[in-house]
Amino acid sequence: MLAKLRSRIKPVGQLEKYLVERIALGMVRRQRGEKLEAAHLDADLRRESDPLEHILGNANTGTQLAAQTVSDLCNLTGRYETATARRLDADIKLLINLQQQRGKTGFVS
Repeated sequence: MLAKLRSRIKPVGQLEKYLVERIALGMVRRQRGEKLEAAHLDADLRRESDPLEHILGNANTGTQLAAQTVSDLCNLTGRYETATARRLDADIKLLINLQQQRGKTGFVS
């Protein structure tokens, strides 16, 4: 991903090169966050239900998320996603600004 970004954006100078690296890292973090969220949901939805509930006929036919999973996704995952999104957005804006100041923007076709 970093090589593709460098090829596309063609950063000039240490600051632009640093920002391209930060953008690549931010993209990886966003993807990682999405995978972690999906894994967290998957693990919760696959949890074993109480076999006694099936015998007694009390089993819930629709699988529901555990309260802790919902809390984790709203709090921990949400904060991680927001923080990484803000950093990525700020890095992209700064790089675009720097490139516009020198008359070249790799983000615009």
